[in-house]
Amino acid sequence: MEYFVQFQLNVFAIVILAVLFMIMRTKSTVKSFSKKLLKMIMVAAAVAIIFEPLTWIFDRKLFSGAYVFEYSTNFILFLIGPVLGGLLLSYVDYHLFKNSSRIYHSSEEDSLFKRRVEDRW
Repeated sequence: MEYFVQFQLNVFAIVILAVLFMIMRTKSTVKSFSKKLLKMIMVAAAVAIIFEPLTWIFDRKLFSGAYVFEYSTNFILFLIGPVLGGLLLSYVDYHLFKNSSRIYHSSEEDSLFKRRVEDRW
């Protein structure tokens, strides 16, 4: 109960994200690239919200494997920040230019690009 009181804002944020995710999943009839990006942003935010209290919980604990848990949760928390920022910037880029190929390239486009580069050399 002590952890619930300490991290009640995180629990509230996870509940809001879960409700938004379920609304998007049930009410959405058209699949689009922006909705896919938005779902990825929501999942990344949920991972960050879950791992943030874990960094506090495992801090200075003395049991077998506590050191590994503490540093792995810190690593994931620091790693998810730039990932979340990149996803948000990709979402903004897609809404500005309406071009998903600026963000996501298929393997067919990559092979065409490689052929063009190889032809020049």
